[in-house]
Amino acid sequence: MTEQTRSVVWNELFDVARTAGYYDGAVKKYAFRRYVVRFLAALGAMGAFTVSVNILPEPLQVLAPVFPLALLVVLVVDMTTRFDAQVALLTRARHDYNRLEGDWKTLWASASAPETTEADIMARIKELRDAEQMVAAWVGGAQVGTMKRLRDRIDAETYRAIKGQYAA
Repeated sequence: MTEQTRSVVWNELFDVARTAGYYDGAVKKYAFRRYVVRFLAALGAMGAFTVSVNILPEPLQVLAPVFPLALLVVLVVDMTTRFDAQVALLTRARHDYNRLEGDWKTLWASASAPETTEADIMARIKELRDAEQMVAAWVGGAQVGTMKRLRDRIDAETYRAIKGQYAA
């Protein structure tokens, strides 16, 4: 494998690993947000129930109107944020990018084999780039926001990991 091809494979591997790491972190963040909203909804429902059956202690009676209102707000937030849909889309993106990362790692390993020709490597690079473009196309249309701090952290972590494991 020529140095130019080696550099292309390493850069593509880094980019896909970085993107896979980002979607892994994004799934965890959105799943946590979904959990918090559902927990608050359950808490609001419990408070509304205690108000409705009149078992709220006397000093807390001033909070009685807060529980149903809080429940209403949390349910509206849950319905409008689409956390379930976002978690599903991000999980699929994470899966697809993890698969692509595995494919690039396999190409990196097989490229060192003496029986692998430069033409074979270039053909596989084209296949993987095409597959990545297909994934990027549907992910781009998913309208899931970008988390800049997460992306910056993942970029740095991935660079250290890929550089250490797959030094160019």
